[in-house]
Amino acid sequence: MNTSFEIQLTDSMLKNHRIYFDSELYAKFFPNDSFGEREEDGKRGNNVLFIAGGDKYETDIINKKEGKYLKRINPRKSFTPYLNSLKKSGVVAGQKLSITREGDRLYRLDCFSKLTESPADLKAERKIRLASASKKPERKVVETVVFVRNPDVVDEVLERANGICEKCENKAPFFRKSDNSAYLEVHHKIRLADDGDDTVENAIALCPNCHREAHYG
Repeated sequence: MNTSFEIQLTDSMLKNHRIYFDSELYAKFFPNDSFGEREEDGKRGNNVLFIAGGDKYETDIINKKEGKYLKRINPRKSFTPYLNSLKKSGVVAGQKLSITREGDRLYRLDCFSKLTESPADLKAERKIRLASASKKPERKVVETVVFVRNPDVVDEVLERANGICEKCENKAPFFRKSDNSAYLEVHHKIRLADDGDDTVENAIALCPNCHREAHYG
């Protein structure tokens, strides 16, 4: 018999392409499983399979300590395609994600909105919030990890493109003030975050529009 529970999508999940749920839900949903016992070094762990948006994701479920132990679905293939498709369809933080057990180590992810208000109601609520919102954004300190990219790869790819976007084949939209060079952006075909290589072969020079489309289109 299928069993399922719901979790609420957060900004962190949508940004980091990971799915988290607390230990109480974990114990209820996986009462007899040893998932979560794997150390962070990856030496131990059990494979499970998630189906989301028609794609399959082989994954482990592991512990991650952040003040307390949480359970994290940690796919070897990032949930990027699935979560990006949700964002493209208008899904935002606060909406619900259903996780359903369909068989031995087989689970399905489904997203549905918690919002039942009409568009007119939502617009009215937004106007009320805007009327009382601060005009100055709050500040927060964040810690992030960045890749140190090889500048020779960037130079080589831009030289290869010769001022022409390698996707739409239009000329660069403007020239840099600093050195009057054609403005194009170097994009990795396979993301560095997805274990892509920082090489000329894995990079392409794009105009800003094509670069945004590559990430969000």
